[in-house]
Amino acid sequence: PAGLAMDALTVCAAAIPDQLQLKVKRHDHWSESARLWTVKIGPPSAKKSPIQNAAEKTLKRIDAEFYEKYLRELKAWQKVPEEERGEKPICKRKLVDDATTEAMQNVMHDNPNGLMGSHDELSGLFGRLEKYGGKGSGADRAFWLRCYNGGSYPVDRVGRGSFHIANASVSLIGGIQPDPLRKIADNLPEDGLLQRMTPVFLAPSKVGRDHPIPPVSDRYEILIRDLMRISEKVMDGSRVIFSPD
Repeated sequence: PAGLAMDALTVCAAAIPDQLQLKVKRHDHWSESARLWTVKIGPPSAKKSPIQNAAEKTLKRIDAEFYEKYLRELKAWQKVPEEERGEKPICKRKLVDDATTEAMQNVMHDNPNGLMGSHDELSGLFGRLEKYGGKGSGADRAFWLRCYNGGSYPVDRVGRGSFHIANASVSLIGGIQPDPLRKIADNLPEDGLLQRMTPVFLAPSKVGRDHPIPPVSDRYEILIRDLMRISEKVMDGSRVIFSPD
């Protein structure tokens, strides 16, 4: 249950737009966006992937709707004479699935509200970093560290040119088995990347019960969609403030 709860909370954090922030102290300017990194640790029998698929299902559906809308807008844009066209439509995204750093940066450029990074097997992500990665992996690790905090991020590459990401922000969920995690932890530089993840240790799964359940899945989808719509109601820099109590 803790694995499903943390994955669902992480998806909720990703759904909340980053311009809505929590003011942590009454007499300070410190504020934080909703952003979580969760890693489920357990053997193959722990059902890490089914848990993650259930938590992500609504975001996958929303991303499919974004893409369908983008195709309609692109088709209409292409029908307009070139001299009369405005800016090319942008494909809104929320979920990125096991993407490379370069692909993440391209998607972030057009989606400043924050993304949800999905890694069915987190060893693949660590495999691209530092001793488990190739040339430039140190820059990749620095980029991921920045994504935990959010904020602007300049990109300057010879092959890709230069552009500016208004908000490099990623909530992250994934799973990994204990033995690969031990090897990674022994060799990963002590820069706090692994420590930013909230670990959930899963026991082997058990046979479920075929009983009637409340419509929690429907309510969960409504919740995620409501959180996504917050971006239509808040301005950049909006703050949520604790009550005096």
